Amino acid sequence: MSTAQNNGETAAATVVGRPFPKGVSGNPGGRPKGLARYVRELVGDDGRRIADFMLGVLDDESERTETRLKAAEWLAERGFGKAPLTMDVGEGGPATIVVQSAFGELDEARDAA
Repeated sequence: MSTAQNNGETAAATVVGRPFPKGVSGNPGGRPKGLARYVRELVGDDGRRIADFMLGVLDDESERTETRLKAAEWLAERGFGKAPLTMDVGEGGPATIVVQSAFGELDEARDAA
C-alpha cells in the first residue's frame, strides 16, 4: 500500500482561486460598518435582550446540561469579566495575558495587571 505525500508540486497545484499578493488584504473593506448598528437596533444598545435569553436558557431545566453551562459561562463572563489567563514561563514566574474586550475596556485591564 502506498502512502500519498504532499510535496511542493502538489501543494502548489491545489490552490483555489487567486491567492492574494503579500501585504494585500483579502477583505480590504473589513466587516460591514452597519452590522453592529443593525444588531444593536435588533437587541437594544445594552444587550439586555440577549442576556435575558441566556438567563432563560440557564433557568430552563429541560435544556441539556451542556447548554445550560454554556449559558452560565456566557453570563458570568459578561457580568463579571473573563478570569485572568496565566501560564508558566519558567524562571521568570507567571505571565499574564490581557485580552481586550470588544467594548474597549483595555485601560482598566492594563491598570489591573
